Amino acid sequence: MDPLLAYHTALIADLESRGDAELEAFIAALKSIDTAGGRVAAAPSLAHPAMAHLETALSGLRDAALLATARDLDWSQVFADDSIDPLLAEGMLAAPFAGRKGRFRNDEMASGLFLLAPGVSYPLHTHAAREVYFCHVGRLSLRHGTDGRPFFLEPGDYSITPSHRLHALDVVGAPVLLSYIWIGDLSGANWWWSQDADGAWQRSGWKRVPGASWQLQGAEAVTAERMAEAHAGLE
Repeated sequence: MDPLLAYHTALIADLESRGDAELEAFIAALKSIDTAGGRVAAAPSLAHPAMAHLETALSGLRDAALLATARDLDWSQVFADDSIDPLLAEGMLAAPFAGRKGRFRNDEMASGLFLLAPGVSYPLHTHAAREVYFCHVGRLSLRHGTDGRPFFLEPGDYSITPSHRLHALDVVGAPVLLSYIWIGDLSGANWWWSQDADGAWQRSGWKRVPGASWQLQGAEAVTAERMAEAHAGLE
C-alpha cells in the first residue's frame, strides 16, 4: 500500500479501536479526506535546524508507513516571530497531511504531523478548533486550565482538547512526534495567555497567514466570560 495511505488507514484503525465516543467526530473527519483523488506535489525539503530532531525521533521507529509519511510531507515552522522565546519559535514544526494545506485538500478539517524539540514549552493557549493529539514518539506533558494537573502522552496515547479549552504543552526529554487532527472552526485565532505581576490575565492573538507561519495580531484583557469558556467542562 502507498505509505501515506497506510499511515492514514492505521491512524483511523487505532482511534476506532479505542471505543471512545468523543473520537467519533475526528474519525469521521479523517474518513472524509479524499485520498483517492489527486494529491498535491511535494515541496522542496525544509532546511531548518529542527529537522535534525525529526531524524532523532524517527531513528527508533519500525513503522515504515509513518517513517515514509514523515519524510514525504512538507514541514514548516509553526511560529516565526522575534518577540517569542527562540527555542519555542525554532523548536516546533508541522507537516500537514490534509486540509487547506497538505497532500490532500480538505476545507473542513486539518490533519498531519507535529514535531516538538527538546525543551519546548508551548504556553497556555486556546483555539476554536477541537483537537486530537496522538503520540508516536517521546513524552509530552499537557495541562488543561490555569491550575490543571499535568498529564502525559507517550507512544500510543492520545488527548482530546475541546473547543476554546485552555491548555499548555511541555516536552519531557527527547523530541516528540505527534499526529494532530483539527475539526470545527479552523480559521479562528490561536490565543496565547499570560498573567501580569498583579495577577491579571491577558491573551495575545495569532492568526494563520496563507502561505506563511502564524503571525501575532494584537492583545486583549481576558474577560470573566472568556475565562469561564476556557475552563468549561473541567472539574
